[in-house]
Amino acid sequence: MRTILVVLLCGALSGGIARAQGRVNVNWCTYSELLALPGVGPRLAEAILDEHAERGDFRGPDDLTRVKGIGVNLARKLAPLCEFETAATAPVAQPMVLGPVQLASNPRPRAAGPGQTVAVSKGRLQKPSKAAAPAARVDVNSAPAQELCRLPGIGPVLASRIADHRTRHGAFHGLQDLMHVKGLGRRALALQSAVTFGTAGH
Repeated sequence: MRTILVVLLCGALSGGIARAQGRVNVNWCTYSELLALPGVGPRLAEAILDEHAERGDFRGPDDLTRVKGIGVNLARKLAPLCEFETAATAPVAQPMVLGPVQLASNPRPRAAGPGQTVAVSKGRLQKPSKAAAPAARVDVNSAPAQELCRLPGIGPVLASRIADHRTRHGAFHGLQDLMHVKGLGRRALALQSAVTFGTAGH
């Protein structure tokens, strides 16, 4: 009897862990990820994305009832399978603060390398500051939705729609293809210096 209880307990724990690891963040997810939730079909997935676009983030299971077609019972069923982290609640990496370089009295300035400046003040040598490197471009044919949110003017909803359009229709070959994403349109032209199209763009 004790052996049976141990087996059942282990099974319940492993199932709970699997659900925790496979939860869907409804504020960041794609259309395809929503379809993996029980009771969510194509129309309901679209309704969830549209509700998020119109009224903002879902803060918890109760907010899911804002979506037409999701009642209290379905919201409770989906609750353990969903996460509700938002851009505001996501952890932010803290910058590392480095102290100044200490020198002996009467420091001797050293030559600056290309793109660097050296400042000397009151016996203290500042660390060389490198010219700011341009932000790396985002490959819209391989980047996940969270990485697409790095693009200017692209929030979680548009990011998920870009990822979903890519899944449904194949790789983007240029800005003209991006313009076909629902809600993006001509704003895609502003992304010219921020995106790449991987091998599809060649």
